[in-house]
Amino acid sequence: MKYLPFENITYKTKLDSEEIQNRITEIIEPEKIFRKTGFWGSSNYKPYEGRVDGTSFTITRIIGYGNSFLPRIKGNIERIFMEQRSTYK
Repeated sequence: MKYLPFENITYKTKLDSEEIQNRITEIIEPEKIFRKTGFWGSSNYKPYEGRVDGTSFTITRIIGYGNSFLPRIKGNIERIFMEQRSTYK
């Protein structure tokens, strides 16, 4: 029985690590403490905020309301033989 909503997922791909990093970077914005979203704010933002540090990354979804249970996605990109693996927690 799971007490916390915690899951490990591993994706295998033939993309190189630079392409994976570029694709993740395209959908995230830098983290901000305050962000105007919704009715009074701008809707010109990417769907996620976070950071990419080499082969690891941390992202969360940008929402226009308060949610203390918003998931934080942490992942690592690693090369094993001829394939890339992205592990998400």
